[in-house]
Amino acid sequence: HGTVHSLAFSPDGTRLASAGSDGTAKVWNWADRDAVPVNLGQHKGPVYGVAFSPAGTKLATTGWDGTVRIWDVQNDRGELLHTIANAHDGDAWSVSFGGGGKWLASAGQDGVRVWDVATHAEVFSYRGRRAFHTVRFAKNGTTLAAGGRDGSVRVWE
Repeated sequence: HGTVHSLAFSPDGTRLASAGSDGTAKVWNWADRDAVPVNLGQHKGPVYGVAFSPAGTKLATTGWDGTVRIWDVQNDRGELLHTIANAHDGDAWSVSFGGGGKWLASAGQDGVRVWDVATHAEVFSYRGRRAFHTVRFAKNGTTLAAGGRDGSVRVWE
């Protein structure tokens, strides 16, 4: 219910994830559009970003609560694997997998952060003067770009 903030297709194109203002992310079976979607409803407040891992087995979400959550979405289980609490001070708007699924970048009100998916440790942080609303790894998995509220685009290797 309400605004859909973000969409992501799984790498194989069989599923579509959505992030909504109702506090849920959903994974839709694209091959069987009559199937009930998997509901990932753990965020406190709107969910702003969704991204599939390169293998399509994990989904990352970000939201109003400043958290980054990693879900197991293989076989339509929708099991919460880990929550990075206080990933951002304030809203977390966007998320992207990189390094072949080894890293997870998030953009939020306080900057850009990159996390090690296996250990959940922060491996990179950039604090801007303004919020960052979007972040994406390039296909090479090592180039990261982020777009800021101030109209800038920052790129890192």
